[in-house]
Amino acid sequence: MPVGSPGVKCGNLKDPYKVHQKPRNGFREPPRSAGIIEVMIKRIAIIVVLWLLACAAAQAQTARGPNSASGKAWSAGIRPAMALTVGEVERIDREHGEVVINHGDLPNLGMPAMTMGFNVADRGMLDRLKPGDKVRFNAEIRMGEATVTYIESAP
Repeated sequence: MPVGSPGVKCGNLKDPYKVHQKPRNGFREPPRSAGIIEVMIKRIAIIVVLWLLACAAAQAQTARGPNSASGKAWSAGIRPAMALTVGEVERIDREHGEVVINHGDLPNLGMPAMTMGFNVADRGMLDRLKPGDKVRFNAEIRMGEATVTYIESAP
């Protein structure tokens, strides 16, 4: 064997490459690169957790529904900040929670003026309406249906 090969004595060293030497505790030590890999995995895990928290916070801020701040305000009769559409109540179906309104353009829904039926976010809104009433209202698409979220008598 050539000098410097593992297992060949070279000066005072038994094994110059330390291939066959065992550590004092009897277990083979992992290479140093394993420590770098563990650090990288921990950093990636921290980044993923922070990203998920940021996504959850963003989702919570845009939540809509009866328990959201905007849902509570509108069902309480507080006027929304956006422009309202003017219309006339044609028909009311209290049993199904619907109202038919002949309305002007609905820019937030991209609809031209027409007569159409709407679901209502709160059936209590129907108690204040009767056919022929002039109203101002706001509508949104909720669960795939055009839904009146706010309605008031027009002056």
